[in-house]
Amino acid sequence: SLVPVMMEDSHPPVRASAISAIAMVPHTIPGASACVEHVWASAKPGDPSDMPLRGASLRALGVLAHEEPYKHDAQVLIRMAGALDLCSRDPSLQVRMRAACSLASLCENTTIVDEGRRSEYVRHHAGLTLLRLSELSLRLMSDNDKVRVYGTRALGNLCHPSEYVTFVSASTSEAAAYQLCGRVESELCRFIDSPSYSVKVRWNACHAAGLLLSNPLASSPTPPWGKRLIGALERTGTEAENFKVRIQATRSIRYAPQRSVHVQQGSTEGEDAEALVARWRGMIGAAMGEVPGLDSSQYKYKGTLRAEQRLCVLTLTSFLLPSDFKALPSLEESLGVCECLRHASDAAQADPPLLSRAARAMMGVLEG
Repeated sequence: SLVPVMMEDSHPPVRASAISAIAMVPHTIPGASACVEHVWASAKPGDPSDMPLRGASLRALGVLAHEEPYKHDAQVLIRMAGALDLCSRDPSLQVRMRAACSLASLCENTTIVDEGRRSEYVRHHAGLTLLRLSELSLRLMSDNDKVRVYGTRALGNLCHPSEYVTFVSASTSEAAAYQLCGRVESELCRFIDSPSYSVKVRWNACHAAGLLLSNPLASSPTPPWGKRLIGALERTGTEAENFKVRIQATRSIRYAPQRSVHVQQGSTEGEDAEALVARWRGMIGAAMGEVPGLDSSQYKYKGTLRAEQRLCVLTLTSFLLPSDFKALPSLEESLGVCECLRHASDAAQADPPLLSRAARAMMGVLEG
């Protein structure tokens, strides 16, 4: 009952406090739904003096996207997407940043995709929403670094479901969907590769790339993305000055679950196999050699970086075939894999299936 009174106040901070309170009100309380309408009314561009109110409204939308009953209502989520799209064009950086943050939160919710599995009609509208959110995320990625962080995170969450291309194709065309995927891959590669972006932006780009590589689409005969992302992650994982970025880039390479992400059957299979072996050898060198760029500020990340590099070596080893090699691996390379196996088996988060696959693959290569 206090919310309508507070919303009539002439001071924007008071109205902003009312909006923040609405997001915390359980939907079972009488009048809660009516209060949420104040959020919708405030989550749109308007008077610059109302910036605190818009920021609070956008923050509330990000919270409500994960609360009952809104998180299971595709129509509400689509309405949220429209509000965030409008506010992402606000002249205020703070409002755009809040819109981008709520967008990243909204894109973690898979209800729109879940609903799209039910019928072609719903799939069409789900595809349109995914397309709109993708374009919004790409636009936010061209904004200030504080906004790019959330736009990049949102894009990774959006493209993670295996039905992404199917739904977008249903609302446009397969050619348009693959063209969009190419833009997504290009933007992420640009952020991953370039040291001119902030650590947070590059870290989130690496994380988003990992989500895309873990998507079963990356292992399909006609993948919408894959090798360019892996190449960018490989370069950043060995060359980035910041160790947190290097760690995340190395970790994201491991998200590719199958050999087919690295090596595609067809005319490029031989070249892809050579690239996989070169990547494997480079990662062994990184895991067993000196750590470039190590200083007092980065030293605390050295152990984590080494652990990720060893796990990456084992992941890549598990994809190897004897036919990938023109000659047997060198003694140093074989010992490097054994050393990675030893360290990984002693780790607190050991992965026995990975260790077994890597050991079998290496034995096959040596017997080869």
